[in-house]
Amino acid sequence: MRTKNLQLTSQSSPCKLLIPGSGIVLSDRLSGCPLFSPLSSACSVNAIRISAVRHLRASFLLLSITALFVAVSLSQTKNMTATGIVLVSDHRCANTQSHDPFCRESDWALVSGRSTYLLYGDVSTLQKFERRRARVSGTLEEEPVIRYGMHLVRRRITISSIETDEPTEREIERFVEQLKVVPWRGPENHCSPMCWDFAFTDPMMNILLAGHAAQDVVLRHISDEQIKDQVVMLLGGIGDEKAIPPIIENMANANEARFNPKAKRLNLIGNLALTNLTVSEVIWHHGGGISPDKCPDDPKSCWSKWWNGNRESFRVGVGGDRLYSNYPNYGIYMQFGDTSVR
Repeated sequence: MRTKNLQLTSQSSPCKLLIPGSGIVLSDRLSGCPLFSPLSSACSVNAIRISAVRHLRASFLLLSITALFVAVSLSQTKNMTATGIVLVSDHRCANTQSHDPFCRESDWALVSGRSTYLLYGDVSTLQKFERRRARVSGTLEEEPVIRYGMHLVRRRITISSIETDEPTEREIERFVEQLKVVPWRGPENHCSPMCWDFAFTDPMMNILLAGHAAQDVVLRHISDEQIKDQVVMLLGGIGDEKAIPPIIENMANANEARFNPKAKRLNLIGNLALTNLTVSEVIWHHGGGISPDKCPDDPKSCWSKWWNGNRESFRVGVGGDRLYSNYPNYGIYMQFGDTSVR
């Protein structure tokens, strides 16, 4: 008997057939049908198809396992120590086992320099360092990630020790003096919903990474015209409710902003700083899409009205949800992602 495209490998029972070049071997009984029965032609074709599918599934599984092995092998592990701000997500999912799409791999992260590290450790200990500067030691794992065609990295630190590491007043004063040397071009928005490019300079980053401990020193310089815009912006990233009245007071009134581009720019920076602190909708709504300025002509008066109605009860970091499209998202209140730029 001739079987097209099949090679008989044994005459004994059970018969076995080899599909040339495929590596697939078929028994004389496949899928419950004798290969050399009166219906052997239709049966064998069906059997070949089933076996081929199984072979392809096995090959796909092997490729998946290989890809996983390569990804794991590319991950790098080492001991490290880093100093930065301990961040916390507004959507804390670890204890609730929530399936919220905003959940991160970890509820905690460390921003050090311009890098972000997911933190893994005792939650009750991490809570003591929430939004504060700390020195963290532990095991670092770096995993390359490709997302939307971009080469990113996921950095994880399993904590072995953590301690407070706040800068001295003298160090902060030195950072403030450096603001006068390095110019700042200011914030720019490039899309809708908003995606701000703040272009923070190194001196500004040093102050943001000093955290809340820098607030009092920075506040003393808010009347310095040379760096007022930077001071207002920085207070939005490190301050609390104590910083809100001085920021509002130093914004320009409607007449100044109408004729003075510098005053108008300062009001934009004030809007960003106050929104970052308060999570309010005084200027921009919480949804996505096009976000018109609710108070384009006189934001100073709009913020003054809001503060007069909320000053008795408002506390920065209590209530509110920063995970929305138009939130400025910087400083010690920043909501982080699972990956960052390499």
